[in-house]
Amino acid sequence: MIPLPVFILLSLVCFCKSDDRLTLVKPLSTGDKLVSSGGVFALGFFSPTNSTANSYIGIWYNNIPERTYVWVANRDIQITSGSAGKLVLTNNSDLTLSDSKGSTLWTTMNNITSGTTGTAVILLDSGNLVVRLPNGTDIWQSFHYPTDTILPNMTLPLSTNDPLYTRLIAWRGPDDPTTSDYSMGGGSSSDLQVIIWNGSRPYWRRSAWDGSLVSALYQSSTSFIISQTIVNRGALFYVTFTVSDGSPSMRIVLHYTGMFKFLTWNSSSSSWEVFIEQPRLSCKRRIKEIQNRHTRQHSKNSKSDELDNENIELPSIFFKDIVTATDNFSDYNVLGKGCFGNVYKGLFGGGKEVAIKRLSKGSGQGADEFRNEVVLIAKLQHRNLVRLLGYCTHEVEKLLVYEYLPNKSLDAFLFGMF
Repeated sequence: MIPLPVFILLSLVCFCKSDDRLTLVKPLSTGDKLVSSGGVFALGFFSPTNSTANSYIGIWYNNIPERTYVWVANRDIQITSGSAGKLVLTNNSDLTLSDSKGSTLWTTMNNITSGTTGTAVILLDSGNLVVRLPNGTDIWQSFHYPTDTILPNMTLPLSTNDPLYTRLIAWRGPDDPTTSDYSMGGGSSSDLQVIIWNGSRPYWRRSAWDGSLVSALYQSSTSFIISQTIVNRGALFYVTFTVSDGSPSMRIVLHYTGMFKFLTWNSSSSSWEVFIEQPRLSCKRRIKEIQNRHTRQHSKNSKSDELDNENIELPSIFFKDIVTATDNFSDYNVLGKGCFGNVYKGLFGGGKEVAIKRLSKGSGQGADEFRNEVVLIAKLQHRNLVRLLGYCTHEVEKLLVYEYLPNKSLDAFLFGMF
């Protein structure tokens, strides 16, 4: 017979053991946490480093010693100091966060009465938190409401008219999960152009999409494969990236500095390593320098339709040569479309392949904007940027000729879409 004290101790051990789900009769309270079945991710209450004033409910890597958050529910409505939080599954199958006063701080909006027991909130090894009905249907998932992080197998809507469209929003600081001015998502000018904004101002844009629906990359130094898939469902586009089995933990994050970083976990050094980032610091400084210099230069120059005084080494290309190269702007050669016009694949004499951006007559981009783009890109030459080869102005036509990249580099692969 087991002595009573030992029996009580064993009961407490079983009671405190981490689980991967919440039910109607099992809420999550301060001090508790969920752990996915494989131990990869955990969900619970936390306070940022060097701060005990407010607390949040979030998801982090459970098997990585450096606490790394990938999702936060109540970013801008925190649980204040001295108040205990509680995360519960309601009778309407909603996940609700409240404080000790009973005030609702955050909630899903499912409002579905399953009518049977068995509905549960489950934390998956992918890092996705789902509300799952007894029949296996997920009626809500955190992957549809990302914060600042993209995880493998997360499907992201690129079309701004998609009901599930959202932007990644960076943390305000290294220990401040509240939303900042930096955001990232699909741009309204094209379903397949991803932009980083600083407030309402575009801060960085991806290069033109080449039309590939599936891309894969083998990284020899780490022996893992990264795959990117573009899915077209009617008029809506989505992107997903996956990694091969056995790969180290990976994540893409919109950093609080406005940088877009692809990171991998190095178990040897016990740290996150930057696989690649955009825009690069040297590139950011160069952009600012050119923009400031061109602003001063433009204020002294009253010309609005010429590039002669801009002191750039860039050839002017005949319009008839561009017409020939694009087969008279054939739809077959369209690489992408946006509110400023179309991008065409072209073939010059000698087999030189190019990408040609043709500004729409109704785009609203006038001579000033066209000159600004030509001057900025012509002077901003960087190995990670698509090179501008020339330009053309012909009556109302304005065109830019870029190099065409059929086999993308690592930078172009990772950031040509994201």
